[in-house]
Amino acid sequence: MRLFFLIIVFCWGTYSCSPKSKDSEIHKEEYLDPYLDAIRISASADKPTNKDHQAKIEFHENEYDFGTITEGDSVFHDFLFVNKGNARLLINDVSSFCGCTFPMWPKGFIRPNDSGKISIIFDSHEKVGWQLKTITVVANTSPTQTEVSIKGFVQKNKRN
Repeated sequence: MRLFFLIIVFCWGTYSCSPKSKDSEIHKEEYLDPYLDAIRISASADKPTNKDHQAKIEFHENEYDFGTITEGDSVFHDFLFVNKGNARLLINDVSSFCGCTFPMWPKGFIRPNDSGKISIIFDSHEKVGWQLKTITVVANTSPTQTEVSIKGFVQKNKRN
């Protein structure tokens, strides 16, 4: 009798853990290992084997003019973007050649038609005159690099 009861409990537990409908099933594409998918897409982004399955980053603006600021001030700006492709977008790196520009970006995947932002902080300490800072975004897109920029004028701080 005890064995019969354990078999019934086991079967009930197994049945209750299985999906009940199509809505609760995991889609095959979402079940794929996203990190291996990102490596595959990143490795072939310049010359994709399947041009129908690509991520595409599209920024709302490619350049931001911060106007005139005083030396020592910091400028914050968010570059908003949308993944206009039909594959998951993964931003691998965001960089600038200047040590005065600090980027922050989403570290996970951005699904097709989802949006995100790349936040930029520009520190004008010891920077005077016209400034143009280019920020390079490296992602699993074709081409792999996209550029955005910030510009403006930094006036000398009269206290120095």
